[in-house]
Amino acid sequence: MTWPFENDTSGIVKCISNRSISANRKRNIFIVLTIALASALLSAIVLYGFGVMQETQNRNQKTAQIMYHAISEQQGQELYKQEEIAWVGEFFNAFSEQVNHSTVHFTYANADMLKSQSMLYLGDLPTSEDEIVVQESFLDSLGYSNELGQTIQIPFSDGTTHDFKLTGILNVKTGDIGRYTAIISKELVEQQYGNRDLIDYYIGLKDAQNMSEKEAASYADTLAQKLEISDDNVIVRSTYFNLKDENRGSDMLFYFLIGFVTFIGSGIVIYSIFYISVASSIRNYGQLRTIGTTKRQIKKMVYREGKLLA
Repeated sequence: MTWPFENDTSGIVKCISNRSISANRKRNIFIVLTIALASALLSAIVLYGFGVMQETQNRNQKTAQIMYHAISEQQGQELYKQEEIAWVGEFFNAFSEQVNHSTVHFTYANADMLKSQSMLYLGDLPTSEDEIVVQESFLDSLGYSNELGQTIQIPFSDGTTHDFKLTGILNVKTGDIGRYTAIISKELVEQQYGNRDLIDYYIGLKDAQNMSEKEAASYADTLAQKLEISDDNVIVRSTYFNLKDENRGSDMLFYFLIGFVTFIGSGIVIYSIFYISVASSIRNYGQLRTIGTTKRQIKKMVYREGKLLA
């Protein structure tokens, strides 16, 4: 089939394929839904795979690379003056108490330490010995509201009751397993334990992502010598570097295989629908062949229908 005085038959092919699409609405709906679902599923698999890796990387970036265990207040304050250090987290697990058949861990931690552990809070951290930050579920167990500034009474296992001013609410969900966390001030820690070397200092380095564990260890030892910190108190946290250097090829291969199987399965379904459609239209194609349509032109019609639906 040709146009008069022309060899270009693309217009005829286009016209016939458009009519075929208009005449097979049920088939079109099945194919479009299959393509849409397959695309959505493949996109979800890819995004989930990259999302998991990115989430792990983001969480790992908050992890400290170095810890100086139980050093003096003077040594700890010197850490804040180092240009290579991005943040310093202070931590001390003071004591635990049984309160209303639950265990409450009284802990001192500064803002950077809580941030590195993804422990969010509302309000302010305690600064004086009678201030405290607790979980809302712990307040509920004591019968208090979550109003900041109020005075709460916490009964200890020795029969005494201690009054604290509530300065913040800690957003940590552990009360349902009978364990709570309470943040106390450094002043209370020093009052209870004196000025002994107790507090652990967690260090986040500015250029940690470009450093190896060996380089971090070298820096930690050099800084320890400078501040007269014992080698026994220096800990390089391998967790950060293990996660940073971890080979995630196996995870990506797993997601790739799932995506590949999904792609093949969807292709088979779409091919089957087209095959049935072509088989049902074999009589029409036979009529087109009798009036001079070539096999190549018929293939173009079918391919064009697939492209339009895709």
